Amino acid sequence: MAAPDGLLVVDKDPGWTSHDVVGRVRRLAATRKVGHA
Repeated sequence: MAAPDGLLVVDKDPGWTSHDVVGRVRRLAATRKVGHA
């Protein structure tokens, strides 16, 4: 089964870093292939 791909727009809370958001998405998606630009 192929991994889903696409764009996820996140309006993060002021206390969160981009690294925090990427880590959370990695855990929720159960994958390491997540990044930010």
